[in-house]
Amino acid sequence: CLHKVLEYVNEAKGFVKSLDLDFRKIVSQDYPSFHETDRHD
Repeated sequence: CLHKVLEYVNEAKGFVKSLDLDFRKIVSQDYPSFHETDRHD
């Protein structure tokens, strides 16, 4: 049962990661300054 839960969690993380990358790509095309202000230094 725990194995299935971990599978779902890892799958969800993958979706979130790819959506985040797509979101950043789309937004940075329309708003080039978005990438410059989104730094985590």
